[in-house]
Amino acid sequence: MSDIEIASTGFGPIDEEHRAICAALRDALAAMRAGDAPALAARLQRVHRELAAHFAHEELLMAEYGFPKRARHKDAHDTYLADTAGKIRVLQRDGLTADLRRWVTGRLFEWARFHISANDVELGRFLRDRVVGEAVPPAAALDAMLELIVIVEAP
Repeated sequence: MSDIEIASTGFGPIDEEHRAICAALRDALAAMRAGDAPALAARLQRVHRELAAHFAHEELLMAEYGFPKRARHKDAHDTYLADTAGKIRVLQRDGLTADLRRWVTGRLFEWARFHISANDVELGRFLRDRVVGEAVPPAAALDAMLELIVIVEAP
């Protein structure tokens, strides 16, 4: 995997956040390819923060507009955040193992691609139909929410 191409959801605020997440994923991949475990850990932490902010934003929008598949969508978010946090801990403890390399080049990217096409495109369509003309707060406006999110830290 050298890059990540993702589907547009058709909902600008979410697509913008997806582009930022993809940039963070590419940076993590570059650090892994360079064999730089400390840089990879830092970049995966950035990925985790970007994901947490984005997921919080999506969950806020799903709650506000009554997205019918909200619970399933949130479960997917929770699973991916837990997986990412766990792999960061493994990296910090064991270094850049073959298993971790497979996870970075496989699941880390593939989950994002799958989730966007299978879940976020539908959410984007749903929001686009309901939010026309309304101001939607970007994820950056949710900085206060980030204080409530547990960020993975070195042991």
